[in-house]
Amino acid sequence: MKYLIEFLCVFVFTYLFYLFAVILRKKNKKFNSKKLKVEEGFLILKYNIDIKKLNYRKFLAFIYLCNSIIFGITLVVIQLFEDLLIQLLFAPIVLFPLILFTYSMIGKYLKKKGFVKNV
Repeated sequence: MKYLIEFLCVFVFTYLFYLFAVILRKKNKKFNSKKLKVEEGFLILKYNIDIKKLNYRKFLAFIYLCNSIIFGITLVVIQLFEDLLIQLLFAPIVLFPLILFTYSMIGKYLKKKGFVKNV
């Protein structure tokens, strides 16, 4: 139960932070290819996503929802270890595969929905 509460706290905190700091900013109403975020760049380049077919704010909200889940899961998994050094060593081991798996699932989902460039 303790881990579930920690997960929910981290999830809610990070998503609300992303919501107010990134998604709802007036600058982020439209896509700007010159100010490409890492998450966007990965999805656009690897999965050939056409950003013009997407609602940009919904796209950002979906990405940052997944990021919040990733951070929450990572925190819960590293909390299973008592030693701080072991936690610091296992955090990247848990974090990077989660990021790659989640973004690949997002890319496949967007491809399936037809948000790819017509080449």
